[in-house]
Amino acid sequence: MPRGGIGYYAPWNDLVLYYGDQSYHDGIVRLGTFDGGVDVIGQHTGDLLVEIEHVGD
Repeated sequence: MPRGGIGYYAPWNDLVLYYGDQSYHDGIVRLGTFDGGVDVIGQHTGDLLVEIEHVGD
């Protein structure tokens, strides 16, 4: 999954935000990408609140 990707990890029911390049893993469903803030996610420690909205059709 490329940097800035959003995925769903079905086996653990987790939302995954990619702040660095990562190879594909079984069970990941690619949902889309996000804009900005990629470096902030990689440097953050502790809990992080993220808001996701659908844009477009």
